[in-house]
Amino acid sequence: MTTLSFPASPSVGNTFVSGSRTWTWNGSKWVVQSNGSVSSTTIADGTITESKIANDAVTSAKIAANAISSSEIASSAVTSSQIASGAVTEDKLSNAAVTEIKIANASITSAKISNNSITSEKINDSAITTDKLGANAVTSAKLADGVVTSVKLAANALPQSLGTGASVEFKDVVLTRQPDSSRNHYNRKFKYFIHK
Repeated sequence: MTTLSFPASPSVGNTFVSGSRTWTWNGSKWVVQSNGSVSSTTIADGTITESKIANDAVTSAKIAANAISSSEIASSAVTSSQIASGAVTEDKLSNAAVTEIKIANASITSAKISNNSITSEKINDSAITTDKLGANAVTSAKLADGVVTSVKLAANALPQSLGTGASVEFKDVVLTRQPDSSRNHYNRKFKYFIHK
């Protein structure tokens, strides 16, 4: 039986040949190669560097699950075609990431707007038309002083007569029926009769 005399103090990757067989030092022991090939047991951990890997040698099957982190992805490498439908959820978006140009026309419905989020500065001038107003939405508190002019009054909107002590106010003019008066009062500016 042949006695093998391996080299003393070998370095990782050193080989030893005896007859038709070859051994490789993996850092802790001599490992025999089968049929002249290098097996995983003959390769020391950390010895395969980038320069040892041929182009396109690493396929998807060679990449372990969850092995690729954000630091391994080049800038702009992930395009829309790489993102699965529905994969971008709210928690994937950073604050202020969705700008105006990212929102499709007519995509924001009332259900997407939170309560009290639309303030007066968000409403364009003249944007609130008649059909936007709810029934009885305009109360007296919403009317500025002096805005109700004669052309705004419907026909027969004012009473033809007033009870004793009653009055009608037109901006700075007040017409009042006097309890002891037996004559009609006529205001030329408003053409409004008060009669007993």
